[in-house]
Formats: sequence, structure tokens, C-alpha cells
Amino acid sequence: MGNSIKKQIFGLYEKDKYTMDLKYKVNDNNLGVYIGKALKKCQSLVILKLQILGAQLIEKDAIISSKNENCNKRIGPKGAKSIGEGLKYCHNLINLNITIGENNNIGAVGAISLGNGIKFCSNLIALSITIKQNNNIGRDGATGIGDSIKFLFHLNSLSIDIQEDFIGSLGTKGLLDSLKSENNIQYLSLNFGQKNNIGPEGAKEIALVLQASKRLRIFKLFVGRQNKIGVDGAREIGMRIQNCEFLESLSLFLQNDIQKEGMRFLSLGIQQNKHLSELEFSIQKEKDGGIDSDSQSLYDFGSNIKNLKQLRKLKLELGNNYQIGPGGVLGLSIGLKSSISIQSVSIGIHIDNLIGLEGYIDLGEGLKYCINLKNLCFSVECNPQEIQYIISMVQLLQKCKNLQNLSIFILNLKQQQKVQLLNKIYKIDQLFNYKLIDNFALLY
Repeated sequence: MGNSIKKQIFGLYEKDKYTMDLKYKVNDNNLGVYIGKALKKCQSLVILKLQILGAQLIEKDAIISSKNENCNKRIGPKGAKSIGEGLKYCHNLINLNITIGENNNIGAVGAISLGNGIKFCSNLIALSITIKQNNNIGRDGATGIGDSIKFLFHLNSLSIDIQEDFIGSLGTKGLLDSLKSENNIQYLSLNFGQKNNIGPEGAKEIALVLQASKRLRIFKLFVGRQNKIGVDGAREIGMRIQNCEFLESLSLFLQNDIQKEGMRFLSLGIQQNKHLSELEFSIQKEKDGGIDSDSQSLYDFGSNIKNLKQLRKLKLELGNNYQIGPGGVLGLSIGLKSSISIQSVSIGIHIDNLIGLEGYIDLGEGLKYCINLKNLCFSVECNPQEIQYIISMVQLLQKCKNLQNLSIFILNLKQQQKVQLLNKIYKIDQLFNYKLIDNFALLY
């Protein structure tokens, strides 16, 4: 297999010495070794995308009886080390994208070795590194990757995605330390997935990066469950994000219990970004079960949208277990009424939100004032009686004279209600395209 992989890579290199896109299943424990050896010969590469797919894990008892020869095949630390050694020869790379799929168990040694290779790619402008769950890189591995960034003086685009690898707050610090002094990053995407337990101290490290990234234009942050950033973490991010004076696009997905105070600090920070043209915000609880009554924080967040005079695109996901009620939606309505520049809105509403008829009417009232609105998407989970409220809201959309594309994803929709909704949709002037989809899967 080794010769065939090296032959394939050399063949691709002969066809195009500057760009290479590699994607492999782990059919051999030495896969990483073969790739690393081949990369040493590809010194003219400018763009490299390398994707190692997830390894298949099978329990020990099942391995004995399994006929699958690929059981528990993984690149391991040895393979990751070889890839890192190969990268040391790729001095001309300006764009590097590496994905290590789940269950490859590269460990801290493998992650450090990758970092040692990346730091030799000193001409990199764009770096994307994804390490999925069950690679067990821990805090030392995260720090090893982070240490490589300090050698990338030309870097302006950075994407880091580390999933369920238990890096903790110290690993987050090691990963991001190199970015806490003034840097040239314009695009930054950080995905901490779930079960990394970065805590409020890890969130503070993210905040310090924001403070140092004066040129940042696009920022995306995903912090899933079992990261426990809490109120203190949300406060740190909210306080520092207002320093990004050139920020144009912001995406925040927080599946943590940041509570009302945390939401308030985020809202206060976001409203200071006067150049923001795209805002995506999704908030969910850390655990299912139990309802939080929290209308004031959404009211504040929504009404503060009016301060974002250049906002053109808004995506808002109101997660489960949050009883925001009509009072929370009223704030969003107030913000929308002043957002005359907005062109695209996407809103996800969960059954726990309990916004009622008043909330849907307020939402429709706010949207009808968005005179430049062209694209609108609703994802709604509600009880059967609330569908009549949605029909009333859609009727108000008939006053959106520039609306061209409308998508409504809705659960529990009966045929008669579907006909009623379609009748309202047909009366929206200038509408070019519409979708009405029922019984979809909510992605909360």
C-alpha cells in the first residue's frame, strides 16, 4: 500500500506542483508514514489540503470475530509525526488545510509533531487544522499546535477545530498564547466542540485574542456542551469583542449556561461593532431539561440590533429550554424596525420559547419595516394551536415589498393549515421563490 500511496501523490505532484487535495481512509496503520515520506518530495507545493478520515473503532471482543481487515486502523502518533516531518519540507505553502478524523488517536505526541512541522511553513497565509474526537491530544497537544503559530508571521486566516479532546483551560491557553500579542489575523474561526472543558479561564484566553486582533474582520466561535464557560466566560468575550473595531461578520454558537448576565454582556459588546454586516447568534442551555424564563436578555439583545446600522444579514437561533415569551420577541421587533439596511433574516424558534400570538405578531410587525429585506427563513417547532399565530405573522409579510425568497420549516403542520399558509404566501408581492417544508428535523 505504501508504494501505491506514494506513487499516487507523486503523480498528482507531477500534474500540478502547486496544488494538492488528498483524502484517505485509514486502511493501514502506516498511512501517515507513507504520506509524510511523499510530502518530503513535494517541495514546490503552495496549497495543500489533507484529510485523514475517521478511523473505525470496534470493541476488542468484536475484533476477534470481525472479517473487516480495517478494524481499529488509525494513523496514531507515529503517522502524525511522519506527516509533521513531511511538512518541514513544504516551505512554499501559503494555504494549508489539515483534518485528522475521529478515533485516529494521534495523542499529544502526534499533535506536537504536527505543530513542529507547521512552524516550518513560515510563508503560510491561511491555516486550517481540524482534530476530531478520540484523538486524545490533551493540553500538551493543543499547546504544541499553538506554539507553531508564533512562527507564521504572514498568517491572516486561521481556523482551529478541536473536538472532544479534553484540552481544558490550560490547553486553550497554550493553543491561543501566540495570538495574544498584536497579530495580522483577519479571519478567525475557533470551534471547541464538546467535552473540552475550557471553562471561564479558557473563555478569557479567547477574549484576550480578540483584544489583540485589531485587524479582525470575520470571527466565528463555537463552544459546545461540557465546556462550562458560564457567566464569567461570556462576560470576558463580550467585553473584549467590542475592541474589534473592523469586525464585519460575527458568528457565536454557545451551548453553555451563560445566564442572563452573560447574555447581557455579549449584547453590550456586540452593539459596539459599528461595521458589523453579518451576525449569527445561537444560544442553548448546557443540558436538556428545565426551563429558564428569560425575556429581558433577548429583549436587550434584540433592541440593541438597532445600533448596527450596517447590518445586512441576521441569523438567530432561540434554543430549547428558554422561555423568552412575547416580551423577549418585542425587543427583537424593535431592533428590526430600525434595521433598514438588513437584507437577509433567518430565525429558529423552539416550542419552549413560548412566544405566543403576541410574539409572532410583533415579529411580523418588525419584519415589515425591513424595507430592503429580500431573504427570509423561519425554522419553527410549535404546538398545533400556534400554527394559526404563524399564519397571522405571514399575513404581515405581505407588506414586505422587496421580499424575494421565503423559506418556512415547520413541525406539526396539518394539511388544512398548510393550505392557509400557502394562501398567505401567494399574496406576497415580488416573491420569486418559496419553500414550505413540514416535519423537518430541528438542529438544536
